[in-house]
Parts: sequence; C-alpha cells; structure tokens
Amino acid sequence: MAFEIRRVVTAHDAAGRSTVGSDAVVVSTPGRFDARVGRYDPWSTDSMPPVLDGPDPTAKPGTVTPLPYGSIFRILEIPPDNDTDFHKTDTIDYYIILKGELYLLLEEQEVLCREGDVIVQRSTNHGWHNRSGKPCVFAEILIDAKGK
Repeated sequence: MAFEIRRVVTAHDAAGRSTVGSDAVVVSTPGRFDARVGRYDPWSTDSMPPVLDGPDPTAKPGTVTPLPYGSIFRILEIPPDNDTDFHKTDTIDYYIILKGELYLLLEEQEVLCREGDVIVQRSTNHGWHNRSGKPCVFAEILIDAKGK
C-alpha cells in the first residue's frame, strides 16, 4: 500500500547558516513485510556519532536493518487485516503510532497500541497485526545494538 509523505531536510548554506537542503513529497514503496505494507525510509546513518554533512543517504538503496553503528528512520503503513511474521533484529527500535491502531504480538502476550503510543523494542521476537479495519501508520527508528 503506497502513501505519500513530505520530507524536509535541513542543511547549511555557504556562510554556515541554517537553510532547507531539500523539501519534497515522496511516495512509499511496498515491501517491508509484504507488498501490501507501505515503507519509506526518510533517513539513515552508518556511524556513531553520525556525520552531520554529506550526501543524502536515501539516494542509494536502503537496508532492512541498520549497518553497524548505524540507524534507520522508517515510516510504515500496515493495511487492515494484515499481520506480519514473527521476527527480531539486533537493534533497539523506537516506535510511535501516528495513525490508527495495531497489535504488537509477542511470544507470551499481545498489546493493543493506539495513536500516540510509543513502544521500545529491545531485540525481542515480535510481529504486528492490524485488526482495526483502517490503515495504521507508524514511525520506527532502528538503532544498531550489542548484546542480547
């Protein structure tokens, strides 16, 4: 399912003052979990601490999980009656439900998450299920992590 989102990226001009580096509406691409799930990665980093200047990392194909010492900022839209397979990554993930609701599925329980809720996911086996009858849009920030 495709969606549109506006991305504004700040930059510095020749005098070092803050300015808009880019401002554009972009269309998501299908395929985080399946072709019905819309996905857009507004930004990613590949080092810690990240480099402030440099090329737009979205100009090249992204990865599902961050590179070592990296992060990915992602927006997903899960359509109604869609669920995902259980999965886990060696990352700390911050989720923010922007629109709709979604069940966070864990091995021992499930949690209904609604608009405005936040989730901190620490490399646990999990899945998602949208039972609401309406699309759910959420942001996730994946950060490379160590330990289990």
